[in-house]
Amino acid sequence: MMILGMLAFWLIELWPLRSFVTACYLLFGGRYFPLSHLPNKVFIVIQYNPFSLVTDIPARFLTVGLSGYELMQYLIVTLGWTFIFLVIYRLILMTPSRKSRDFSHGMEKTVVNGLLI
Repeated sequence: MMILGMLAFWLIELWPLRSFVTACYLLFGGRYFPLSHLPNKVFIVIQYNPFSLVTDIPARFLTVGLSGYELMQYLIVTLGWTFIFLVIYRLILMTPSRKSRDFSHGMEKTVVNGLLI
């Protein structure tokens, strides 16, 4: 969600993207149906997405329980996704937005008594 907020500097309207993220939470996070009911090949791939780590894994932990090995596995995957999203966040943060370029374009900067005008 932090990356979605950062995209507000580049996008004019955020509501379509917000609806898309909500739909991903519902479908890939196991809010429409438990992801464990999917075929095994699909479940193996989809269980490690960030949406399922937010909704499906905690629900499974509370209802059925998870072994210590599974908890460590999901913790490592969560740390991996956190690192990936932090890298993406930093890349977005370093990229100047069009709005800031348009705002400063054509403006002369002058220093008067130590103040930038």
